[in-house]
Amino acid sequence: MKHTTVALVLFTGIMGNAHAQIIKKSNGYLFRMKFTKGAIVHYQADSVAGGLGANGQGIKFGLPIVWKVLDVKSGIATVEATIGPVLLGEQQVMKASVTKVQLNSQGKPVAPSTGAQQLTPVLPAAPIKPGATWTASLPMTSPAGGMKKTINATYKFTGIKSVEGKQVAVINVSTTGESKGSGVIYLLVSDGSLYQSTLNMDVTVSPQAGTTSTYKITAKVKRVKG
Repeated sequence: MKHTTVALVLFTGIMGNAHAQIIKKSNGYLFRMKFTKGAIVHYQADSVAGGLGANGQGIKFGLPIVWKVLDVKSGIATVEATIGPVLLGEQQVMKASVTKVQLNSQGKPVAPSTGAQQLTPVLPAAPIKPGATWTASLPMTSPAGGMKKTINATYKFTGIKSVEGKQVAVINVSTTGESKGSGVIYLLVSDGSLYQSTLNMDVTVSPQAGTTSTYKITAKVKRVKG
């Protein structure tokens, strides 16, 4: 159970800013959600979690993540996210879960929806220049045990650069709370979607029954299709 709990907490948290459009303005860059009805984007998420394997060794988790825009009306999108199944090596340890949420162009949920904020933090209201930061609080619930967690994240836009031949916006992220760590997110300048991200975290898991534990986790997410 603790394996699936750690996996879900990690992967739902890392997907922030999955579809933010980047628009160059005279006073900086405007980050907004860009939605096209019928659009489907596939990601692969992989991680190594220290301390969960035999003799304290690390174990590897992997899972696909699929975003599908079901509808767009008056700038409000209905998005379906399929997360999983979660694989531990070649063994499935959690079935795929499906979440639906309505988001505006700033990435803010416009109606109550389970799991809404675990998918996309709210984007800055105004254009930002390289060096600017913004914060987001990401409450998450794990169906693996009903456990609730909060990740407090600070994002810092550092500029535009080329990665593997792609022009990307570079966003450094640091997290506090029950999941402390840092990493980097690359968003494609061409359409603003997530290209890849890496995050190193110390994740504290406090089950309803049992001992609280902290695990060192390295996670990577990369766009593979769409």
